[in-house]
Amino acid sequence: MNWIKEYDIISTNKSVILKAIQLPFGDKEDACQYYTALYNNIDYFVSRNKKDYERYASVLAIYTPLEYLEIYNCEC
Repeated sequence: MNWIKEYDIISTNKSVILKAIQLPFGDKEDACQYYTALYNNIDYFVSRNKKDYERYASVLAIYTPLEYLEIYNCEC
């Protein structure tokens, strides 16, 4: 499990959540995850629901799990 050292758990806060739920995401949980990623200056976001985020992909790259594995040649 050497690959796990490359990952970290990120946090959010009340203001991020309040901002996320006010925006036009169809799924508020998706909005919270997306804006938490932005708040933490994440380079990309991995989701099985890529279509839910496509409208916002110009701000933050969105990958499906398979795309992520192909791009980063992960041997997990």
